[in-house]
Amino acid sequence: MVKKIAILGAGNGGCAFGGHLATKGFEVGLYEDPKFKKNIEEVKERDGVELSGKIEGFGKFSNATTDIKDV
Repeated sequence: MVKKIAILGAGNGGCAFGGHLATKGFEVGLYEDPKFKKNIEEVKERDGVELSGKIEGFGKFSNATTDIKDV
């Protein structure tokens, strides 16, 4: 089974889906286009995202970057 996943795009959907996968034990890297690097600043500071609502918990990302090679 694949355990390492790259999420391309750090909008609401990418962060939520990546965070959910991280809470399920997957190693998740988050990539954002350099033009939108502001989208991942807080994610990088916290090393992940806090999920609330139907899915609860903290999704820790292995990496959040604007360099696709790092993901």
